[in-house]
Amino acid sequence: MLSLVVYNIQMENLIESQEAKDFFVWIDPKYFLIVNNLINLKTLFSMPGDTADNLMFVPNPAFQGFISPFQANLLWNYKAEYNLELHRRQYFDIYPSRMTSLFLFESDSEAIKYSKHNPEIALRRELKHLTTHGSYRFSRHDLSWVDFLRLPHGALDDTLYPVCDSYWRGIKVEECTLSSCRQSWTQSPIIEILYEGTVKLLG
Repeated sequence: MLSLVVYNIQMENLIESQEAKDFFVWIDPKYFLIVNNLINLKTLFSMPGDTADNLMFVPNPAFQGFISPFQANLLWNYKAEYNLELHRRQYFDIYPSRMTSLFLFESDSEAIKYSKHNPEIALRRELKHLTTHGSYRFSRHDLSWVDFLRLPHGALDDTLYPVCDSYWRGIKVEECTLSSCRQSWTQSPIIEILYEGTVKLLG
């Protein structure tokens, strides 16, 4: 059983600008696109943020069977992204999409907090310092909502709308009341940046 209470919190979490601003990103130095763009060209850019349908897979509404727990983890992760993208397109369509954005952090301390929460990140990725180039837009969101959605029961019908809505509004999980399996559930915020535009490598 899940329950969610969202308090009336207003946050301005969508920014458009041309002023120079620094960010940080975890990169996989062995991934060919990273090698070509950030290592060789010193530049990284988001995919075009247009009105195209960027959902690669559509869940099967007739599914009633069982799958192995190994596949379930993979599919729950995608279902979380699927639900967030549907909610964005319906209610927050001017926001950058998680399907096409760069995932950045506004400080190295926030990036390190993320790596401590996901220790496998630091093992195979490198933290890079970036600066913006040209016009851009970005939005701020608490990644803890995504973690909640990835739980086996995190996308139940009665909680899906408020959870997705809270993510896109920039509300933090710790500012709400969440429960899972009759136990209170919370998590410290990790603020990610969904970035549309170009960034250049510093240093």
